[in-house]
Amino acid sequence: GKLLDPVADKLTQCTMLLCLASTYPILWGLWALFFVKELFQFIATCWHLKHGQMLSGALMAGKICTNVLFISAILMVLFPKMSGALRNGLIGLCTLFLLISFVSYFRAYVGKSKKVQKF
Repeated sequence: GKLLDPVADKLTQCTMLLCLASTYPILWGLWALFFVKELFQFIATCWHLKHGQMLSGALMAGKICTNVLFISAILMVLFPKMSGALRNGLIGLCTLFLLISFVSYFRAYVGKSKKVQKF
């Protein structure tokens, strides 16, 4: 459960962004940022596991980002005719929280405030 739940969340988010990007091309940039963030986390996790370390759990920034992405996607699916300004606002909000999450995980893995622990 500890491994499969986050993987399922990430696959759901990736699929959701890909599907929405086919309707709203502006989402390709958000998907690219999501992909880079997840790729970094995967590589950093593998490197730290190889060295007997791991992050103790998900960061709050990541949890908030996941919720913002899911809520925004649900709104875009339920209200496909929403105004472009509102849709772009949601995409901007998602981008902001993805960036905050990316920076938080970067700092947790390689920054001065590393949060990885030996196991």
